[in-house]
Amino acid sequence: MMKFLTKYYSLLENLKYIFFTIYLFSLPVAKVASIQSISMSLFTLLVVATEYKKWSLKDLLKIKAPLALLFIIALLAYISLFFTIDINETLKEVNKGVIKNVAFMIVLFYYFMNLGYEKIKIYIYIFFSSLLLHSVINIITWANVGFDFRYRTGGLLDGYIYDGGGERFGIWAVYTFGCAISLLTFKKNKAFAVLFLVISLVSIISNNTRATYIGVIFVLAAVFFIFIRSNKIRILSCALVVIFIFGFYEISHHISPDRYNLTLIPKYIELMKKSPKEMGTYSEMGLTESVPSRIASWKSVLIYRLHEPFVPTGYGRFLYGKTIRKLNSEQDVPFSDYSQVHNEFLGMFFSLGIFGLLAFIGIWRSYLKTSIQVSKNNDTLLRVFGYTIFFGGLGFIASLLFGSFFGSSEAKLFYLTLGMALGIYYKKGPNNNDKYTRA
Repeated sequence: MMKFLTKYYSLLENLKYIFFTIYLFSLPVAKVASIQSISMSLFTLLVVATEYKKWSLKDLLKIKAPLALLFIIALLAYISLFFTIDINETLKEVNKGVIKNVAFMIVLFYYFMNLGYEKIKIYIYIFFSSLLLHSVINIITWANVGFDFRYRTGGLLDGYIYDGGGERFGIWAVYTFGCAISLLTFKKNKAFAVLFLVISLVSIISNNTRATYIGVIFVLAAVFFIFIRSNKIRILSCALVVIFIFGFYEISHHISPDRYNLTLIPKYIELMKKSPKEMGTYSEMGLTESVPSRIASWKSVLIYRLHEPFVPTGYGRFLYGKTIRKLNSEQDVPFSDYSQVHNEFLGMFFSLGIFGLLAFIGIWRSYLKTSIQVSKNNDTLLRVFGYTIFFGGLGFIASLLFGSFFGSSEAKLFYLTLGMALGIYYKKGPNNNDKYTRA
């Protein structure tokens, strides 16, 4: 009988690994939402069925801060049902984008808090393998067009294969970059870490999006402040950065006439003085549409929220375009016909008001703080995981400053890694302080 039960529980554990792997590997893939939903549901069902006896409601008090912030976002999103122009869209966004993901995050928190280290290690390796595999796939898609820099690859998510710009996959690319740096810093196998780093850099170059490059800059700045202790090296590094910025400013118009042309910054500043509608004359200033359309959208949000900072307008990433035309005057409506704000922080500000924005900033602060706490762990692999999601989170924030990406697979990545990190940090052990939990 005991032998049978052992095989039975072993089978269930293997099924958890399989469904978790399918879910994680399918996240940065377009048009497979059903696979994501089924694999997540089956994994959750198995975890709850086999682990619920170990769970206590008191344990939720350990993560009361992030839960309170997420509760505020969810509450404001439901209140926004009274103000939205599309009740069905708002209800779908809050139920699928917030409630479902938060529930999954809580399950992961409980699961990893009670999970043995050897099993945690397997899940972390699955996570790292997914990042590496999709980076390789991204490079292969670039090779398919002869390494042409005119294409912005986005792996199987949003590159030229699906007529996308690669911005969404850029989030995954920076997580991979952060993982490579963490491996290079802490793991003994330097050859593999260097290979991982090279693959991540090539993937980032092939992705060729501004937000991704800014995310890389955020990561490098964090590496500088965390790992560089010598004052001489810090001074030299700062001097080199200043020289690089001035040098790039002078030659950027030769590298790119618009996308990376820093000499256009004075024109963008001049453009900001105009109304969102008047910014449609950008071509007369020698500019292309990409940046002016974003500036117009951002300014229209700020104009509205200066007059009404509190009342929600309707939760949903795709409601901005219609809603702003209803709320703002004609001159304060952006010239571009975007359904999204192209800045998730301003998007939260517009849809949920100032309290929604503060809660959203707070949940990201909690994400970075938790990842740093995990990175202080005594175990090397857990330290690598903590720094990976910390660096990846910085890249994610960079992308959110230029796009409305906190939904779909990107939001699922956020809640998945946050749930894992919370569970690992609060993992139970002797005196709650065993060698696999806290530093």
